[in-house]
Amino acid sequence: MDALAAAKRDMNDASQSESTSENEMTFVIERLSFTQAVVSMQSDVFGKTQLDIPDMHLQDIGRKSHGATALEVAEQVFKPIWIAVNEAAIKQGLDIKGAKADIEDKVRKKIGSALQRLTNKLNRNPTK
Repeated sequence: MDALAAAKRDMNDASQSESTSENEMTFVIERLSFTQAVVSMQSDVFGKTQLDIPDMHLQDIGRKSHGATALEVAEQVFKPIWIAVNEAAIKQGLDIKGAKADIEDKVRKKIGSALQRLTNKLNRNPTK
């Protein structure tokens, strides 16, 4: 959830830099639908991939508080989207924890083989 935290921090910074007033605009969103959403991503670990995101229907955003600020709306909209993206990644076989362990294993093997080569070289050519 690092991206969500960064977005939230940026929105907080932006909202703090603007003057807040009693006249700040608030919103009530009765229904917001995301349908047929696809997230395209590219990474060194997974390459290029697309994630199919299930349809989402958000309701009554800001209703309980009799209106939500733009920042509050953004939080209430993006949090379920971010959760859906993470769940889609797991469902479609993108095992982030497994990828991390795989990378760590490859690094250990590389370091181990490099140390073995260095040890062999030192054993063949001992310094006097």
